[in-house]
Amino acid sequence: AYYPVNVQAGGSNAHASFDVTSSSGTFQFSVSPSGIPPIAPGDSVDVTATLTSLNQETPTVSITPIGLPSFISTSQTEASVTLAAGQTSTITITITPSALTPPGPYDFSVEASSASEIRTQPVFFGVRGSDAFLTQFGFASLSLSPQSGARGDSVTLSGSGFNDASTITNIQFGPEII
Repeated sequence: AYYPVNVQAGGSNAHASFDVTSSSGTFQFSVSPSGIPPIAPGDSVDVTATLTSLNQETPTVSITPIGLPSFISTSQTEASVTLAAGQTSTITITITPSALTPPGPYDFSVEASSASEIRTQPVFFGVRGSDAFLTQFGFASLSLSPQSGARGDSVTLSGSGFNDASTITNIQFGPEII
C-alpha cells in the first residue's frame, strides 16, 4: 500500500510516496523520483519505474503512466518487461509537456500490472511559467531512501529547496503526523 509523505518547512511543502510492502504478490514496484520540481514547457524529465520479482515468480509487468492531459506526451524505454525469478529491472518514462502547456500542477500516476495484480504509484509533477516566477518562489523536493519497505523499517528523508526552513514544521506519513 502506498502512503503519501508530506514535509512542511518554512512555508514550502514537498511530497513523496512510500510503499509498505508485504511478501505476497509476484512483483515489487517503485517510481523515482516521486516528486518532480516544475519544468518548463517543451523540456523533458525522466521517471524510472523499478520492478523486482517476488516469491520466485516470473511475471510479465506492464508500465503505464495515467492521468496526464493529451498535451503532455510520454515515451518509454519499453512498455513491459518479463522478470526472471528474483530479477530487478527498470523502465524509463520520459515526460514532455508541449511548448504551449499552461503552468500548473499535472500530478499523475504510474501503473504496473501483471495478470490480476495492479499497483499504482503517484508522481507529483508540474509545469512552470516564466523563469521570473522561479526566482521569486522556490520549489521544494523530497526523496525517500528506501522508497519501499516493511512496517518497522527505517526510512531516510532528504529534501532541498525549502524557503526559510530552519525547522521542519510538519512531517505527515500517510494519515499520521510525526
